[in-house]
Amino acid sequence: MEEACRKDHIAGRLIPLPTVISAGCGLAWSAPEESGTELLEYMKRKNLGFESAGIFMI
Repeated sequence: MEEACRKDHIAGRLIPLPTVISAGCGLAWSAPEESGTELLEYMKRKNLGFESAGIFMI
């Protein structure tokens, strides 16, 4: 995700999964609020797998 987004100039960064979303460990992609739907479409086009996807406002 990080490599693909950097290459295609997609805003965002990899962060530890916030505890308000899950108590387990993991990673999340943090991006500007307005890019949510566009980002999910990008991930599908690039075949970037993900365990679950959702838009969380934190």
